[in-house]
Amino acid sequence: MSADLDRAATAIQVVGGHHVAARTQDGHEDETDRERYQALNSKLLQDVEDLREAVIRAGALHERLDRNSRHVAGVVGSVVEVGSRAQDLLSPRELQVLALIAEGAPNSEIADRLVIADTTVQSHVRRILHKLGVRNRTEAAVIYLRR
Repeated sequence: MSADLDRAATAIQVVGGHHVAARTQDGHEDETDRERYQALNSKLLQDVEDLREAVIRAGALHERLDRNSRHVAGVVGSVVEVGSRAQDLLSPRELQVLALIAEGAPNSEIADRLVIADTTVQSHVRRILHKLGVRNRTEAAVIYLRR
């Protein structure tokens, strides 16, 4: 009797709550249901691919944020440490240059105000960045302003 029920029963597969394929009592699939199954399967595969790409992009973004966060944390840590020692690390002239950098003055203005050559300002800026262990003028200005 169980075998008779199995043959007579309609086999139904459900994917995502949709009727996707059905077999009649003689075992043949309905063509409309087969097409619907193929369309849903295709959409599901595309959704999976879209999700995969989103996860990859999110992972790359997370890595970039991690690297930047570590750098910022290092800079902030060094700002606190170096900021208190900036006067000990820099010469009086370098402190003057740093003060003008913190005001936002370009090299040409610093040279004019301190009555020195542009190349001398460039040298001072390079030494300031090196001594403070920073990568750019903005980071140097932050150290100066937080002292």
